Amino acid sequence: MLKVTILGNDKRVASGSSLSAAEANDFNVQVNLAIDHVIYDIFGQGVLDSLHNHLKDHYGITSDEIPYRLKTLFETLEQIFGFPGARTLTRAVAREIYYRHNIDFRSIDGFTLQDYVEQAKRILQMAEAMRSPENSGGLA
Repeated sequence: MLKVTILGNDKRVASGSSLSAAEANDFNVQVNLAIDHVIYDIFGQGVLDSLHNHLKDHYGITSDEIPYRLKTLFETLEQIFGFPGARTLTRAVAREIYYRHNIDFRSIDGFTLQDYVEQAKRILQMAEAMRSPENSGGLA
């Protein structure tokens, strides 16, 4: 079972059914930062720059669009590093995303980066729903 701890002053939608536009943007910024952090940490700035240039030149994907094009990111990593390398990198990225949101990470066979990102969003939504005033029994 995954343990979730939410820290800080968040601004989620009270219903907990979806992330607000500002929060989704912040979540995607964190996804983007996690991707950059992992690639930079493992390979350095040159490879990170090359990856961004490749995505822009071949797919028209700018840096801030990467969180919306995770399948293309994986395919590009697979072309460069092979399937096992791409899977290892995407798990490292997923682990970093979970770390940034205080979610315990567990590797799941067959999960893609997109699957991990969607799961993280669901976990954060459930945690917020549990923290909402309507679930506190009126004790706010």
